[in-house]
Amino acid sequence: MVCTEERLTLGDPARTGTFSRLALVVVGSIGFGILCTYSLQFYVPVAIIWAELEEKYGPFKHPAFGETILRVSLVLLTFILAAVIPRLGLFISLVGAISSTGLALIFPPLSDIAVRKKEGDFGRFHWRLLMDILTIILGLIGFTTGTYASVHEIITVFAADLNS
Repeated sequence: MVCTEERLTLGDPARTGTFSRLALVVVGSIGFGILCTYSLQFYVPVAIIWAELEEKYGPFKHPAFGETILRVSLVLLTFILAAVIPRLGLFISLVGAISSTGLALIFPPLSDIAVRKKEGDFGRFHWRLLMDILTIILGLIGFTTGTYASVHEIITVFAADLNS
């Protein structure tokens, strides 16, 4: 059994032989939520790409229609990539281990250090600087262990696929 299986949400169909109604409602609700909000994550990339397209090929006769086509194309591209890439979850785990720790635990304290250095205000006994350094160390530990675990799992899974 792999750690990332959805045992909590779906129950254990191997044991019960069926999914509970509550689990099906939860999965259906999550699916509906994703269906309704998935394209929202492309708001910033579409704004950037659309500005470049308008600058290079514009002005367009129907810009709202063109932007919608771009948004739909990006959504379809991600669906196609999800269907084509084998074991995508392993690579999503790797990207999460690398980027999430940086975005959540390493870059914010670095920014705080840069801002406070200009102001010269690290607090009494430099406690803010110490907290930022501890947070960075925690982020580096999370980055290292998360990346190692993800790479190890990728190697293990693909080695097993090659041997079978």
